[in-house]
Amino acid sequence: MLEPVARNKLSFRVAGLFQDGRGVVVGQTAVVVLLSIERVMSLLRLLSEELSLDDLLPSLRIEVVHNPLSASSYLLSFQSSDSLLLDRAARLARLVGAQLCVGAGQHFVAYRDEHAPLGYDVRQPLTEPGDLALYTPTFAQPYRRVREVRLSQLLGQLQLLPLPGGLRAQLCPPEVDGYAERAVTPTGQAETFLTCGRGLLDRLLRYLWQLGVSGELLIPDPLPAPAGPVGEKLQTTPLLRLTAAPVALLLRLASLPSVRLLRLEGNNFLIELGYTHPLRLSSFSSLFPHQDLFVFLGQRRGPLRARSPSRVPLSRLLTPVLVTEDGSPEGGLSTPLLPRLLTTATPTAPPLRLSLRLSHKPRVGSQVPPTATLIPWSRLPTLQRLLGVLSGDALWALRAIGLPVGLLVFGGEAVQHLVSGDLLDEPASLLFVPRCYQLLPQLPPAQLRALLGQSDDQLLVFVPGETQPLALPKSLAVPLSMRLLYVLAAKHPQTPLEPVVVPEPAAALVSEPLSFFSMVPLWGLSGDPEGS
Repeated sequence: MLEPVARNKLSFRVAGLFQDGRGVVVGQTAVVVLLSIERVMSLLRLLSEELSLDDLLPSLRIEVVHNPLSASSYLLSFQSSDSLLLDRAARLARLVGAQLCVGAGQHFVAYRDEHAPLGYDVRQPLTEPGDLALYTPTFAQPYRRVREVRLSQLLGQLQLLPLPGGLRAQLCPPEVDGYAERAVTPTGQAETFLTCGRGLLDRLLRYLWQLGVSGELLIPDPLPAPAGPVGEKLQTTPLLRLTAAPVALLLRLASLPSVRLLRLEGNNFLIELGYTHPLRLSSFSSLFPHQDLFVFLGQRRGPLRARSPSRVPLSRLLTPVLVTEDGSPEGGLSTPLLPRLLTTATPTAPPLRLSLRLSHKPRVGSQVPPTATLIPWSRLPTLQRLLGVLSGDALWALRAIGLPVGLLVFGGEAVQHLVSGDLLDEPASLLFVPRCYQLLPQLPPAQLRALLGQSDDQLLVFVPGETQPLALPKSLAVPLSMRLLYVLAAKHPQTPLEPVVVPEPAAALVSEPLSFFSMVPLWGLSGDPEGS
């Protein structure tokens, strides 16, 4: 009945066949005859995994057909004349034991295979093709259409398939080669849905709010659509959407009665965790309204439709109530706790008295380096001997002010180079406290300076043994080197500087010039033929 087609064939015996740019015989429509509904679902599963069904779904049809012996089969047809797409569809049809045919109208011939690389043509078409006739290398048979099976109706009769390991394996993936796949939420998504009974919903909302879980409540419309199918199953109980919920919390929620965790697939499909749908639902999203959610639960056929759900944040669903110590609401009624609005503040605030005290500071392992030191005047000669040891940067960073009890030296971490004196800490800018003491209560630096009345051009020093701090103008501070050099010059004002005598060298080194022959190489000059 069939004959292979050569390249550049001008006419075909079957109307509607033609060769595309690659020379492959194609038609306007492609059909596949399958013997059972299970094979139809297998082919749809392969098509949804392999191809993008956005272009096929508008013309995709599933029909029940009868052959001359009244044996039932299923005919899957779609419109396509792209040979590249038909090559992939023919390969998937062979996996389920079917043959892809192309054509138009009533006659369809087998698509190309290894025996006919460009396709087939019919030698003699059937005189009574019925509703449609299929021509393959093994048979030529007419078929009669009986009824159409809607794809949405077929999807509504499917049941979820359990996954190995169930919900726990999907939430906590097992280790692979010693490494565990870490996921905060199931399947790496940022949100998880759950549904529960109405009696548990109020307590579950309070529990999630106390844990600080962010999310929202989805309340579906309980009324069916006016143009919807009769007897459509609706999702009437609210749904909870949790954002970035910990895995431990999800496992705890899954152990509660009537609680089912769901994951989002595509844009509007919710599938119970621990199960998977036989088809990739995201490939069939054009068949379902985008404003609705479709809930697929385990051990249940078909989805539950949540029509146009309203989204309400969890924080807006809880109303606090003031309860006394005896457990009864304030005033005897469960009235909401609403704050009273105060438009104006009290004109005169009562004064607050805060007492600062200087107390011993406990020793800790790591302390902040000291920023100042108080050197008694009796130890000044020791400091003068260290003047020649310190670097120029350290001397320039250090500042000094003369006090009745000694010399105050400050200037950051450079103070650590000085080995004499009482070390001081700096809890606030230019506010110095002995290192073994601290000011209590511990206040921020700005508040501490404001409380003590310290200005920006003042230094405050808590001298050991005195009850009141010393306030010093910042302008009194001079570089430490200038302060020490002034003291030394005042102590020895007429000491002249001795000149430095450079001793004469004991012997002189005389170098004689080299002769010309001492510079000639052993292998001769470059122009010497023997040396070259």
